[in-house]
Amino acid sequence: EDEDAGGAGRADASGATAASALSRMWALVANDRWVIFAGFASLICAALAEIAIPHLLAASIFSAQNGGAVFYRNAKLLVVLCMISGVFSGVRSCCFGIANMILVKRMREMLFDSILSQDIAFFDEETVGDLTSRLGSDCQQVSRVIGNDLNLISRNLLQGIGALIYLLILSWPLGLCTMLTCGTLSTIMLVHGRYQKKASKFAQEFTASANNVAQEAISLVRTVRVYGTEKQEFKRQSLYPFVSLI
Repeated sequence: EDEDAGGAGRADASGATAASALSRMWALVANDRWVIFAGFASLICAALAEIAIPHLLAASIFSAQNGGAVFYRNAKLLVVLCMISGVFSGVRSCCFGIANMILVKRMREMLFDSILSQDIAFFDEETVGDLTSRLGSDCQQVSRVIGNDLNLISRNLLQGIGALIYLLILSWPLGLCTMLTCGTLSTIMLVHGRYQKKASKFAQEFTASANNVAQEAISLVRTVRVYGTEKQEFKRQSLYPFVSLI
């Protein structure tokens, strides 16, 4: 029954959707939600400023020939928008960075508490290297969702929608061509994302296996020195992760 329950748990974990993963991460940072809200507010302000900059830049170039009040007004607005974009981009990066640190801290605390509450049989099946790798590199890898992925996806999505609306107003044939190009690129990136997901999972498993071998060799370093098997341990640390993953 325990094996069936464990298999069901692994199946549920492997079948977790992006929405469920985001909801779990949101539960970890919900107490400091003001950081996320401030980050998204800064993201919206910076994106709107960056969308308006090309229009004002073109207007400034065309009005530079005539000079006068129109050129100076466009130039002042362009400088103000550049300053707004720079300030809010910095605030956005700072807020998402803080949220990233909060997520890593609480995720490691929850995982460590879950590991300590497991039965003794769990520690007979799992190695110390695997568990320390989950606490270290895997938690850091997951934290990139807020600090990097969610930040870039939201910014690019908002800027893309704004630029597309601007192109459709300016010239609808140009907007349709842009939509077709974006659709093709999205399909390519979707295929690449699936490959990257498999590669990332393989890299995490490889790191866990290599960490396990290093943990065993360092903990038994006196025995290794007595028998002079440093080179064998080095080869084992290099080859064992590949063998264990096949």
